[in-house]
Amino acid sequence: MDLSLVYEAIQNGNLFELTKKETFDNREVIHFKRHLSTFRMIKKFISAEETEFVILKDNQKARFGTVREIWSDYKELSAAN
Repeated sequence: MDLSLVYEAIQNGNLFELTKKETFDNREVIHFKRHLSTFRMIKKFISAEETEFVILKDNQKARFGTVREIWSDYKELSAAN
């Protein structure tokens, strides 16, 4: 699972409805809707080479099953293109 690909697809508006973008010192946050739920995906810049991604739903880390479904949605989109 490469969450950087999911992040790019959401940020470009290809995967889900992008509702908001925010930039802070060492992180970028995008808010998006998947079905009826609203999520935040945080891209943290740890170092020049290292980046960490976190997906939040209701201010808590999303469950692995949810992240797996988001990845599955991404793979379906990629296969269609």
